[in-house]
Amino acid sequence: AGGGGDAKDDSDKEEDGAARKNGDAAAKGDASKDSAAKRWLEVRNLPDAAKGYGWFKRVSTAGEVTKATFFGLRQGQQRWCVAECETAAIAEAVAKELDGKDFGGSKPVTCTVISGKEREARCAGSRSGDGKRSRSGSSGSSSSGSSSTSGDKKKEGKADAKADGKDSKADGKDADGKDAKDKRDGSAESKRGDRGGRRDRSRRGDRSRDRSRD
Repeated sequence: AGGGGDAKDDSDKEEDGAARKNGDAAAKGDASKDSAAKRWLEVRNLPDAAKGYGWFKRVSTAGEVTKATFFGLRQGQQRWCVAECETAAIAEAVAKELDGKDFGGSKPVTCTVISGKEREARCAGSRSGDGKRSRSGSSGSSSSGSSSTSGDKKKEGKADAKADGKDSKADGKDADGKDAKDKRDGSAESKRGDRGGRRDRSRRGDRSRDRSRD
């Protein structure tokens, strides 16, 4: 009976291991499919008004863009973005609607459907080339706004620290000046007191000599 129980336990372990392997394989397969699925958009020649994924809501009726990462936000740079749609079909529809249209940029917009791997390559290459960027999506807000806010707070903190340093130095100088002045005044009074004392002693001495002569 004991041997049968051990055999059953081994069989259960093997089944669990096989299930885990199958699950891992399925997960990897889903990730691979998602990376290969062309549900992202590379959109070039955007106008200055395009700063977040909400811009697509104003200009597109073919489908919804759920997330977008914008590049070239500095003056003089070409504004472009990588946008994400829920499905490849939606991405294809949005691309057909926007590609070739003029939205006020330097050139008509170009909108191309790309895969997840292509999206990663575009974003990785742009980190060193286009500088400032912002991310926006339905579950979050633009990161460039938060970073600029924190930068302003840091600047304000440094300015306050400098002001405090100047005030403390000024107070220190004033205190030193007052102390020096007090010392000078005290020494002057002391000298005047010494002179007055010498005069009084000299007068008393003269009087005593006059009395002795008398």
